[in-house]
Amino acid sequence: GHAGDETRPCLMTDHHPGFAAAWAYLSESLDLVASHTVPSTYAQAISGPDAIHWKSSISDELRSLKACGVWRVVPRSSPPSGPVPIKTKWVFKVKGDEHGKVTRYKSRLTACGYSQRYGRDYHETYAPVASATSIRTMFALAAAQNMIVRQHDITTAFLYGILPPSERV
Repeated sequence: GHAGDETRPCLMTDHHPGFAAAWAYLSESLDLVASHTVPSTYAQAISGPDAIHWKSSISDELRSLKACGVWRVVPRSSPPSGPVPIKTKWVFKVKGDEHGKVTRYKSRLTACGYSQRYGRDYHETYAPVASATSIRTMFALAAAQNMIVRQHDITTAFLYGILPPSERV
């Protein structure tokens, strides 16, 4: 190796001496979060043992959707003309910290996109996501420059995109 390699940051792989200990710690932490029952339906969420947390999370999600002007209730009896409103489904997830303690109950109202038809409900698709190569490059540059990398969770980040007003969920 090169002089000073022992103090340079590196990415941990399964060949790294501390990998087994780090993996064991991470697995134990994930098991604590995984021990919480995550509802698979709205009815389970609002009636289960963590209902108070799920109801709060659902309210936060609906408030964010309404504040961004991307969602409104459309009565099934009188749908608007134009694109067909898309059905929705609630998706729930428990988030935890590095010790396995629950830090957040996350609720997302998702569109059942499988009901859409090209040409009627949409004309193009686009998903702004980072490629694995871009992420690896960022980590490599950060390590080479002795920089600290931090993660931030932005609630409803996807709502900050601009969509045509004709697209309805």
